[in-house]
Amino acid sequence: IIYSLSMGLATLSIAWLVQPFLIDINFPIVYYGLLWAALNFVSALTAYFSHKIKEINIFYTISIILSIVLFLVSFNISFYGIILFFVIYFIRGIITPYLKNHINILTSSEMRATVLSIRSLIIRLSFAMIIPILGYIAENYHLKFVFWILSAIVLILSLISSYKLSRD
Repeated sequence: IIYSLSMGLATLSIAWLVQPFLIDINFPIVYYGLLWAALNFVSALTAYFSHKIKEINIFYTISIILSIVLFLVSFNISFYGIILFFVIYFIRGIITPYLKNHINILTSSEMRATVLSIRSLIIRLSFAMIIPILGYIAENYHLKFVFWILSAIVLILSLISSYKLSRD
């Protein structure tokens, strides 16, 4: 659940931070919908093929890649940073169905809906608690600090939980 929390919190936060990012780089508003559709298409396409990914340290790999990409976004508040969002949405397309499937495998059918609901609740509550803080930081300091913080949260929570998952 903690690993799922870190991934869910990161990808949900990114979904809400794309627009402030686009505003900061003066991206033409008429193209927001096209970019949003393209990002979600990448996520959907990778989700469709995510079942083909083998479990060779996927939790560690995704943790490190997502943390690095979030950190790199903070240095690329420019049109080049959009490429990094495509990488994030690519990762989102892999990890979201992978984690749900992993939970389905580990959970008995009697508890599955409850566990998935609790997972979703924890992600949403965590998001509700952290996004006002991130919004304040973005508004009063700089958006890059928000990506640094998200990178640190993902790195710490996901690596600790990845270690625990690898031992079980």
